[in-house]
Amino acid sequence: MTAVSQNTTVEPRTYRDLLSAAVPRIRVALRDALSGSADTPWLDAVVMMRHASGQSQERLIAAMNDPVDASCAQRFESLVKLRCTGLPVSYVIGKKEFYGRDFRVTTDVLVPRPDTETLVDVVLDLLRGVGPAHIHDACTGSGCVAITIAAETACPVTASDVSPAAIAVAEENAVRLLEPDRRPRFFRSDLLTELPDALGRFGLGAPAIVSANPPYLTDTEYGELVRRQWPEPALALRGGIDGVDAYARLAGQALSCLAPRGYLVVEIGSSQGPRVRALLESAGFVDVATITDLGGRDRVCVGKRP
Repeated sequence: MTAVSQNTTVEPRTYRDLLSAAVPRIRVALRDALSGSADTPWLDAVVMMRHASGQSQERLIAAMNDPVDASCAQRFESLVKLRCTGLPVSYVIGKKEFYGRDFRVTTDVLVPRPDTETLVDVVLDLLRGVGPAHIHDACTGSGCVAITIAAETACPVTASDVSPAAIAVAEENAVRLLEPDRRPRFFRSDLLTELPDALGRFGLGAPAIVSANPPYLTDTEYGELVRRQWPEPALALRGGIDGVDAYARLAGQALSCLAPRGYLVVEIGSSQGPRVRALLESAGFVDVATITDLGGRDRVCVGKRP
C-alpha cells in the first residue's frame, strides 16, 4: 500500500509573532540583571527589530501583522541572543540616540544617557551669554557632547579622552554626523593635561567653557557592576572611593586652562552635588551652582573662573 503524502503549509511568522516570542526570553535571561537594565523587554525587542528590518518605529507598528522574511528573522534572532547574554541594547545594535542624533557606540565607550543632555543644555545656555567661543570637552567618550555642541553652535570645539579607542569612536561619529569644517578636533589626554599643548598645535586660545562627564561611580558601585559583568569601560565609570576623584584634578587643571571668567561644567552623580560644589569652590571657582535634570535630580555642577 502506498502512503498518500500530505502537504502542510507553514504560515510565515509575523513581526508581532517574533516580538512576542522574544520578550519572555529576554525577561527570563535578564532576571538577575542590574536594577533598571532589563525593565523594558518589549522596547528592547522593538529596537532590535527596527535595526534588523531597517524600518522606522512607525512603519514597524503598521507592519506588525505582516510576514517577516527569513533574512530579517535571522538577523533579529542573532540580536536577541546577544541581548540575552546581558549586553545592553545599544551595544547589541551598535548605536544610541542622543540629542536627536544616532551615535555609534562600542564597548570602548560609555553609552550616552538622556541625563547627559542636561550637560549640553547648560553649555548652550552659557554660550548665549558668552557668544561664539572655544569649547573643550574632556572625557569625551563617544564624542556625543562635543559633536552635539559643534552641531548646535558655530563655536570651535576640541575634545579629549584618555582612551585611544574612545577617540577613534568619537572621530568616526564626527565624520558621519558633521561637515569637515564643523568637526571637533580630538586628541588623547588624561583630563586636561595635554590641553595647553593641543591649543598651541591647533592655534586656538584658552577655552571659554570646559565640559566633562568624568567617571563618578564609587568603588562600591563599580564593584557591583564588575560582579554583574557590566560591559562599559572602567575608565568611564570608576571614580574612586567616593566617586569624586576626577573632579578635584579636573577643577585644578581647568582653573589654569580656562579663559578669564570661563566656565567649568561637569556632570555629577545625583548625590554628589554638595561634595563637587565644595571641590570647585576650594579650587578657586566662584558662582558655583548645581543644575537638576528633567527628573529633578542634581546632574550638573557649574563654576566660573574669576
